[in-house]
Amino acid sequence: MVDNNTVNLQRMAEARNFVEWMYSEVKPHVRGDVLEVGSGIGTYSEMILRDAEHLTVSDIDTEYIHILVNRFKNDDRVMVIPFDLDDVPKQKQYDTIVALNVLEHIKDDVKALQGLYDNLRVGGKLVLLVPAHPRLFNCIDKLTGHYRRYTQQSLFDKIALTNFTIIDWHYFNALAISGWLVSGTIMGKETVSQGSVGLYDKLIPTARWVEEHILNKKLGISIVCILEKQDTVTMAHSTDSSKQCDILPSLTEGASSDETDATQESSCIVPDSSTALSLSEREQSGAVSTGVEISDSPSVS
Repeated sequence: MVDNNTVNLQRMAEARNFVEWMYSEVKPHVRGDVLEVGSGIGTYSEMILRDAEHLTVSDIDTEYIHILVNRFKNDDRVMVIPFDLDDVPKQKQYDTIVALNVLEHIKDDVKALQGLYDNLRVGGKLVLLVPAHPRLFNCIDKLTGHYRRYTQQSLFDKIALTNFTIIDWHYFNALAISGWLVSGTIMGKETVSQGSVGLYDKLIPTARWVEEHILNKKLGISIVCILEKQDTVTMAHSTDSSKQCDILPSLTEGASSDETDATQESSCIVPDSSTALSLSEREQSGAVSTGVEISDSPSVS
């Protein structure tokens, strides 16, 4: 039986206008030797390959590892590895790490961020996309294993506890807020409906124009944040709050970043431990045998 998270991933993968739009938001920062964490079924992996010299795709879920192996078995530019953000392994150092809708699944997100920092070369970038606005947290978040949704400030506070420097950020995808409220919050649906995704995808060209030319990326259901590993530890974060403003204060007011995490973690359904295997457990069970390159521990460069 296919779980709800996989259903959502498959349906969103069919929304080609949306997928292309979302990748365009991070594309300028993708280069060189790239690690994608939380690759899922590989929807964005194929796009990253357009801009990467070499791509390492990864996930903690063994079913997704099998899907990724089958998807990229004929591409020698791709390596597939298991990767646990709860205990970030030391890999070789990458030019870019991409984490789209991943950080919210990790209980200790600060530890995960610092672990990713350690896997970047100096000058390398971490490309993040995370869900925004704690007041939007609903059953879809819970059932897909989210611990939190972020405010701009709560995300910046977490990043300030690492060695990263913020070089850019903006909101993304304002159009989805109304649908998320109706479907997940009001109607209590656990998956996104195929019909809604299809209609939504047809509206993307218009929504994209509105977001770029009228809203100026000051509102969205997600936050895109670009972090850099610089050659000094002077933490002069580029967190100019005048660049953006939250024009939906009702979604975020009334809770500090700590309160946001605490309340959502207590109500969240944590992913089943039977599917969220640790790296050591997968090592004991053996690597998946396919034609694509798989490694549990790539050499450190």
